[in-house]
Amino acid sequence: MKSPAGSTLDFNPLDPGFHRDPYPWYHRLRACDPVHRTWSFRPEWFLTRYDDVRFVTTERSAFGIEKLHDHVAAKSRLLQKRDPSRNLDSLSGATSSWLLFIDPPDHTRMRRLVSQAFTPRVVEDLRPAIQEIVDSLIAAFSRSAEADLIARLAGPLPVIVIARMLGLPEGDHIQLKDWAETMFRVVDQLHTLEAFEEMESVARQFAAYFREVLAQRQGQPPRRDLIGALQSARDEGEHLSDDEIISFCMLLFSAGEETTLNLIGNGVHAILSNPGQRNRLLENLDDPAFVESAVEELLRFDSPVQMISRVAAGDIQLGGKELRRGDRVVACLAAANRDPDRFPDPDRLDLARPNNRHLAFGAGIHHCVGAPLARAEGQIAIQTLFRSFPDIQLIPGDVAFRPNHALRGLSRLGVRFQASNSRSAG
Repeated sequence: MKSPAGSTLDFNPLDPGFHRDPYPWYHRLRACDPVHRTWSFRPEWFLTRYDDVRFVTTERSAFGIEKLHDHVAAKSRLLQKRDPSRNLDSLSGATSSWLLFIDPPDHTRMRRLVSQAFTPRVVEDLRPAIQEIVDSLIAAFSRSAEADLIARLAGPLPVIVIARMLGLPEGDHIQLKDWAETMFRVVDQLHTLEAFEEMESVARQFAAYFREVLAQRQGQPPRRDLIGALQSARDEGEHLSDDEIISFCMLLFSAGEETTLNLIGNGVHAILSNPGQRNRLLENLDDPAFVESAVEELLRFDSPVQMISRVAAGDIQLGGKELRRGDRVVACLAAANRDPDRFPDPDRLDLARPNNRHLAFGAGIHHCVGAPLARAEGQIAIQTLFRSFPDIQLIPGDVAFRPNHALRGLSRLGVRFQASNSRSAG
């Protein structure tokens, strides 16, 4: 198709240039072809306007979830054509109950039960423990001149928090982090069969770990941790099976680690790249409302989850285009969050942006159940980091992005700093 300037808009979401900086492409698509048909990987519609993305993610009668289980099953069939003895049964079972990828009535039941053990009040009560973990991580590199903020803070924090919530031993944290990172690669459909076999092996080990945890608790009163709360969850005579508890724990580690890591990494990178906003944050670090506003803006500005997929439930018109039943639709959350019709001056970082109703955590019934936890971790980590190191700076060129198309996050963020005696880390 032609852009207003007459040049060809040759959009390819697999292009490395798009991965490095997708935001100029989002603006071009929104201006030229906001409901864009792309054939780069497989036929799909790519949506970039706020109203379209919100419609697709909230109108359950028009758009359904793209089943991750079906995708894993398709990969498993390809694998079995090579060798009938090989399959992805453990990976399929582990992801079959993930809330992100199931529709009602299964989703309604699962979310209702899980929500009893995962309320904003529970997260609020976790704040002192999160603060303690952040203080400990920052103290570990406080005498260094330089550090990789992903390896030293953004990566370990969510895993340690989730492990403590679940009542898991501290010595297991590194292994759990490695499993979580490998497992969540399943959401990126471009991996090779060999990569899916690696995920299968991890899913088998991950599930066996949690089965052993549940077996050790059998016959005992539920403990006062998240696994105990999941075991106790009841609603109209229903409860969560062991398989459902295991699946949710794996999802909590995998999605929770990725989302929070990306929020902190992307957020710190954005702040350090905008000196005026960095100074504004330093001036308002003791104002909880400003810190909350800042994290919401960081979620909007460089969203940890860039896009999610849906499937058209029937023939429908959208943006002047005819979508057919079964068509795959990519709702680009990050593009919606830079839509100038919804956010004035959307490419400007404004840590006090008013009425910031972004879509970083999705919308509708599939709105991220872990959003309150990710927000709390982001607020505490960023506030404490800049209190401890008000002179923190980026190391030029020491930045690398993780190779994932649906998610956006850093694999490395090199910083240098001086410890300040004028502010405490607590």
